Amino acid sequence: MEHKKGGRPSKGDRRLVSYKLPTALLAAVREHAARRGMTVTDLIGELLATEVGIPYQTQEGLPLSKAS
Repeated sequence: MEHKKGGRPSKGDRRLVSYKLPTALLAAVREHAARRGMTVTDLIGELLATEVGIPYQTQEGLPLSKAS
């Protein structure tokens, strides 16, 4: 019997990082990400990648018709 992996597809090799940000900055980042329809992780990854000149691939959400 074949076991299928659940969840969303991998974005590749990733590492967890943790930083402390001023509360107002974090709130603004969360609001900005929400307005763009993306996660905070993808927003920060996209901004940092642009700054250092490395491509960053965001993962789009499932269309509502596919969501459970």
